Amino acid sequence: MYEVILNELPTEHSMRNTPLIAIGAYYQWVGGGPWNEVKPAFGIANKTFNQLGETWTKYDTWKATISKEGKENVRINSNQAQ
Repeated sequence: MYEVILNELPTEHSMRNTPLIAIGAYYQWVGGGPWNEVKPAFGIANKTFNQLGETWTKYDTWKATISKEGKENVRINSNQAQ
């Protein structure tokens, strides 16, 4: 599995236009700290990355994981998920 940083993908990329819960998204404050999983109870769970407001996208880094087969379609983070 590979980590994909949603903030770095082109705006039109399908992962930025799929609900966060559907892609198993995680977010982290840009200053560090733990990665937090987007849970179904979150108000943003059914929003796409592109639908999030600036507060979420400017101050948080977002990631999702993709299979090895899907990595050719996206720019992957240099830290590969194990």
